[in-house]
Amino acid sequence: MGTLEFPALQPGWPKTKDPLREFLLAPPAARTWRRGPELMFWGHPYCSPAGHSGVTCALMSFELDKAQLAASTAHIRDDAERWRTSFEDYMSILTTQPRRETGRDLSRLDVFWWEGTKQARPTSKPVVLRGHSSGRDLSVDDVESICRWCSSKIPPAIEWRLILDARRALVGNDYRKVIIESASSVEITLTDAIQRKFDSMGITFGRGLFENFRTLNGRIELAKLVGLPISESDLKDCLVKPRNQVAHRGAFPDEATAVKSLEISERIAHALGRGYAEG
Repeated sequence: MGTLEFPALQPGWPKTKDPLREFLLAPPAARTWRRGPELMFWGHPYCSPAGHSGVTCALMSFELDKAQLAASTAHIRDDAERWRTSFEDYMSILTTQPRRETGRDLSRLDVFWWEGTKQARPTSKPVVLRGHSSGRDLSVDDVESICRWCSSKIPPAIEWRLILDARRALVGNDYRKVIIESASSVEITLTDAIQRKFDSMGITFGRGLFENFRTLNGRIELAKLVGLPISESDLKDCLVKPRNQVAHRGAFPDEATAVKSLEISERIAHALGRGYAEG
C-alpha cells in the first residue's frame, strides 16, 4: 500500500510572529531528514490567514510484505515514473499551474531507505520539482481523485490529453500544433456533449445528424441546434478559421492566435466535458 503525504502548516499558525515566513512542517516520518547540513525544505505558506501554501516536496511511502519485497520494490521502481508523470498531468489540468521542470527521469525523485534503524539515508542526489500557482489550488478531494486515477492507471480524458499536448507545444513555440490540438480537443468535447444531449432528449437518429454535420465547423453548428452553451462566433473565428489556415494553407499563426485557441479549448472542456479522467 502506498501513501502520499503533504507538508502541513506549523502548530499555532497563523498566530505565529511572522506567519508568511514560516516553513511548512514535513510529514512526521521525514522531519529530521536533511540535505547536507540543512533540514529539507518542504514549502511555505503564501496567504494568511487562509493558509494557501506553495508545496515544494511531498512524501510517498509504501508498506510492503516482506515475503514479496523484491517483487514489490521492482514494481514500484518500474511504475514510479508513470505515476508521477500522470500525477503532474492531472495537477496541471485541475489547477492550470505552470511548472519549472528539470527533466523527466527518476533522478528527480528523492529515494530514502531504512537499514533497520530510525535513520533514513538518501540513495541519490536530490532534484526538486518546483511550481507556482496561477490558477486554483488543489483541494483534498482533488488530490484523492488524482491519486485514485494514477494508481488505477486511468489516463486523463482524451480532450484533456490534447490540451496538455497543446500547452507543451505553446511552451516550445510550436503555434501550429497548439491550434491543431486545441481544435481536435474541442471537436471531441462537442461530439461527446452533443451525444449526451441526444440521449437526454431521447433522440435515436443522432448518428445520422453527426454525418450531416461533420468536421469541427459542423459540430459547432449542431451544438448550437441542440442548445449547448457555446459562442459560435468565438469558436469559428478563433478555432475553425486558424485551424483551416494551418491545415489547408500551411499558415504559421502568431502566439496570440495560438493562446486564444488554447484558452477556448480549455473553457469548452471545463464547461462541456464529461470529466477529467477517461471513462
